[in-house]
Amino acid sequence: MNKMGVNQVCLTPTVAAFLSPDLVPGLRTLSVGGEAFQWQLLDRWQDHVDMINVYGPAECSMWCVIQTDLEYHSTQPSIGRGVGCLTWIVSPNDHDRLAPIGAEGELFIKEPILTRGYLNNLDKTMAFFIKNPD
Repeated sequence: MNKMGVNQVCLTPTVAAFLSPDLVPGLRTLSVGGEAFQWQLLDRWQDHVDMINVYGPAECSMWCVIQTDLEYHSTQPSIGRGVGCLTWIVSPNDHDRLAPIGAEGELFIKEPILTRGYLNNLDKTMAFFIKNPD
């Protein structure tokens, strides 16, 4: 990374845990995703780089939701806000109803590059892709 002058990288938290800020002094932005966020990464990196937690299911894009202002809390951080997409948290029992603030629910994503479904798997497509809520 130093030899190539890398100043921004996106890694899984597991891979990022193997790095030390002292070994990559030119790094300015560390984005982590693909796994649950690990607070010990924030402890290690927050004084050295801008940290970003990223999320994006394979069905739509690599990143569609990001959290840039990570602060240490005892719970998992928010996955953030939609980037180039619309997001909702809906009731797990009724996708036409928004979930109450702070409640668990299902993430709905609407964006121009959302896939049309699973290739050659209509049953799975019908189970996971819905028409726009009314």
